[in-house]
Amino acid sequence: MARPDPGRRGIATLLRVALAGTLALAGLAHAATAPPPVVTWSDLRADNTQARPLVAAQYPGDASGGIVDEVDDALAFEGRLGRAHGSAWAVAGVDIPAGGAAPGDLSAMRVLALELSADREMTLRIRIKGPDVRKQRLGCYPALEVRATPTPRQWVLPLSEFRVERYCERGGVSVNTSLEQLSSVEVTAFEADDKPWRFRVERVQFAASDVALAQADEAEAARVAAPVVATTITSVATLPSPKPVVEPPPTPMQMAEAPRASPAAAPVQAPAVPAPARVAARPPRPASSPSALAKPKITCVKREDWQLALCY
Repeated sequence: MARPDPGRRGIATLLRVALAGTLALAGLAHAATAPPPVVTWSDLRADNTQARPLVAAQYPGDASGGIVDEVDDALAFEGRLGRAHGSAWAVAGVDIPAGGAAPGDLSAMRVLALELSADREMTLRIRIKGPDVRKQRLGCYPALEVRATPTPRQWVLPLSEFRVERYCERGGVSVNTSLEQLSSVEVTAFEADDKPWRFRVERVQFAASDVALAQADEAEAARVAAPVVATTITSVATLPSPKPVVEPPPTPMQMAEAPRASPAAAPVQAPAVPAPARVAARPPRPASSPSALAKPKITCVKREDWQLALCY
């Protein structure tokens, strides 16, 4: 019977160790680059300066609008859509790029959460877009529609419900490919109406599951409910009061040379020390807590006359 070669056995052992080390390093690299379970794409309550207006129509004059300022700093868009110039289509709304350190690859996410409201009931189209400018202009990235109302509401939308519109099926981009190189989230109105309207967007988030999103909302609600503690600034040093200046009595010779008495030195006063200022953290707006928003069950249906799903 042949005896096993110790050299080959040692090489096999080294190969197994090297393979295990490679797999471990790959796992660590994936953990380091993987996005967290909830990603805030853009918090428009804190910064809405990066959002861009999006107004387009088949013929000029049938779409108008722009971003308007509001007291609570949420992103608000006011527009008007018509058919007076013969346009078969017209859209107006906002394009929201990533804010902060949102990662570009969000293919692990499963839901998109938006906080939306409108001045009246209206249908809004939500589209996730990649970097291809031509496909952006053609509308060949997946989208979904929601029925917004005046009641502020957090829409938790399954990304599996997003579809490419029928006219762009052959050149459309899939949801997974769009999420791998996500460029922006588009919110637009498209229904013709001669009367002006307004909708508001407060925050856009992606989450690995609706459970992860609910846990993040609960954690934020607890943080918002925590009492605000005032901070007292104590960095202003208190200067000690100076000691009074005591002059020795003059000698007889000094009195002879200067019969006129020297004026008494003016008392030295300590500089005024300002009272310590009190700085209190700014209390968050009530809408900052996702738990305060309406969260009814969302139903998405695919209509026969149109390919995109409508959620309400």
